[in-house]
Amino acid sequence: MEAALSTIYANGSLILMSGLIAAALFFVMVGLRELRDEQMEGFLYIALGFFFFGAHFYYILNLPDSTPMGGQESIDRVWGWLAVIFAPALIGLFLGIGLYNFVITQVKLGLTKMFFGFSLIAYLYLLGGGWAVDVKGILTVVWTMVWFNVELEAAS
Repeated sequence: MEAALSTIYANGSLILMSGLIAAALFFVMVGLRELRDEQMEGFLYIALGFFFFGAHFYYILNLPDSTPMGGQESIDRVWGWLAVIFAPALIGLFLGIGLYNFVITQVKLGLTKMFFGFSLIAYLYLLGGGWAVDVKGILTVVWTMVWFNVELEAAS
């Protein structure tokens, strides 16, 4: 019974932690855009982003050891975090914001963001299913830099 509950807790926690990271990235990006336009509301959005980052890290540090991300013995913990938790959040942001841009008739920008979202899915889960976790983590970091670049260029 305890093993089944920890499995359910582990699966639900990964979704929750990805959502917290996605919210944090979204609010930090909105805050950077607002500060770029010299709007003081940007500090509020950045504070919200830090709150979601803090909630995420508080939650991840209190995971039980039986969950995939809760064990202390993993050397690849950061790479695993990037590949398992951060990458789905980034994919959701690429696809969600890209679909929103596509719907509001910014077709070129929307298709660009959706392309990067689908290409990250292809690299991490279709082509790179057997790749080492550090390669997946590095791809996630590169796609994060692409996301920030595309979002900040779209704002100007």
